[in-house]
Amino acid sequence: MDFFAHQDAARKASRRLTILFALAVVGVVIAVDLVVCIAVGDRSLPLIASISLITALVILGGSGVKIAMLRAGGSAVAEMMGGRRILQSTTDLQEKQLLNVVEEMAIASGVPVPAVFVMEHESGVNAFAAGYSPNDAAIAVTFGLLESMKREELQGVIGHEFSHVLNGDMRLNLRMLGLLFGTEMVGQGGRVFFHIARGSDGRAALALFAFGGALMAIGPIGLFAANMIRAAVSRQREYLADASAVQFTRNPDGIGSALIRIATESGIVDHPATAEVSHMFIAAALESRISGLFATHPPLEDRIGRVLGPSAKERLRQAAEAYERADGESEDDSANSQDAELPVTPARPLRQHAAMAAMAAQALPPRAAPAISGGAATVVVGADQVVSSIGNPEAYHVDYAKALIASFPESIRAGLGHLDGAKGIIIALLATDAKPEANIGAIVSAAGESAALAFARTVIGTFRGQNQHLRLPIVSLALPTLRAVPRENRLRFAGLVRQIIAADGRITPFDFALSVMLTRAMDDTPHRGKMAKYMSLTPLRDDIAKVLSLFVRIASEGSVLFDKLMKDIELEGATLLAPSAIKMDEVE
Repeated sequence: MDFFAHQDAARKASRRLTILFALAVVGVVIAVDLVVCIAVGDRSLPLIASISLITALVILGGSGVKIAMLRAGGSAVAEMMGGRRILQSTTDLQEKQLLNVVEEMAIASGVPVPAVFVMEHESGVNAFAAGYSPNDAAIAVTFGLLESMKREELQGVIGHEFSHVLNGDMRLNLRMLGLLFGTEMVGQGGRVFFHIARGSDGRAALALFAFGGALMAIGPIGLFAANMIRAAVSRQREYLADASAVQFTRNPDGIGSALIRIATESGIVDHPATAEVSHMFIAAALESRISGLFATHPPLEDRIGRVLGPSAKERLRQAAEAYERADGESEDDSANSQDAELPVTPARPLRQHAAMAAMAAQALPPRAAPAISGGAATVVVGADQVVSSIGNPEAYHVDYAKALIASFPESIRAGLGHLDGAKGIIIALLATDAKPEANIGAIVSAAGESAALAFARTVIGTFRGQNQHLRLPIVSLALPTLRAVPRENRLRFAGLVRQIIAADGRITPFDFALSVMLTRAMDDTPHRGKMAKYMSLTPLRDDIAKVLSLFVRIASEGSVLFDKLMKDIELEGATLLAPSAIKMDEVE
């Protein structure tokens, strides 16, 4: 898998979708024009132009309204489907297991931890991911899936959903949802004319009934085309997500067994809004005999066969027979006991952290050259390895993330589950390397965060010395708790963080990374700026010089390295900036 190539493919699919949808809109507009011209007996150009404009505005306006309703991203879709957000503080063991699996996959893939929801009134076995980008993603699972799946099956499902997050499928899905709603607007307009006709008399009522009926007949033209487009895109993305789940977990049985379970137990979701988002689910969520061009998912038997190979049909047959014999009864105690082996981190003294760090390092492949020094995992990797792993986790990344999370002290795990703890952890991380004259305690107390400050003082020692490798992963896991509060409170805390960073007159690379991560997580305002495109790097020379100056200074190098880097990309002539001239907001 190539993260950037798949992102490009998703964007190209989105452009194709827009073109095909435009053709569908044209078809609907022409049909409405014909109906109006026949109804009024007028075929003049001004009338046709006016009706065409009104019809197009209704369709595009409906699409725009629906997309705007979902501007909050994945969480808005999950809540629309009746999802309840699972918080870090949950005491339910199954919910803890789900959060652990999601956290492992997020750290392994280098993306923010998504919001996690459970649709607790849905007994079908299903799940979906939604959002405009990895920064506002949400993963939702049904109660039936949470209850029935073993950990390896759950890992397969979450791996599948993370593929949708990483490959740009979520934005595509939300746009399809909005476009489908727009095509429905013409048919809805026909229903409006029906209601008006009920209050009219004589020939006017008949005319309104006829016109409304014609619009209700035309509406399905757009839906026909839009549904066919949606289904074609969705089927291909499901195959990719299944393959990705195997890559992420190195375990075909995980996603394979999960698909078998869905095939035997049913993935039907009863929520009234299911039809709108059915293409987002891991498996068909609606009772339907539709196949071929209009099926939003490939046949489960086909998907299972691709994942499990020749043994797939036999395993599916055995699972179906076992489910039929169970006749609705709960699974046997031995199976339940296996499902209940949850990775809940026990209390563990600090002296055990070195052993867990060693386990994490051993999970890396030989090419990453792991070494253990002072009890912490020191991993030497090349820049090309870092870039190629972005959004492209493999099984050893997941193994590393799992061991890393298990190495967290219990105080940190507990703190991540409540707001003051999450804030205190961020404050402690910033205070670890701050100069004494920064007086961070006074700054935090003045901001009214005394409870967070108290917690920070209990954990600050954890981040010194051998545990520095825990810092950014812990920031990632703190973000979901911080995002769960009202936006005004989030932005206030982000401002406090910037104040703490500025207090000692310097910004370390970690300060910068934490600030950017926090700012993006706290401010959920959609940024829809137009993407600029350049044919060469020359217009960007000054911007590139700022970024390279930062990294050259971090490396304690000088103008020799800077000049070489600029020459390598054929942008000679720029000057290495002094540290005081590097502005972090410009670098960001």
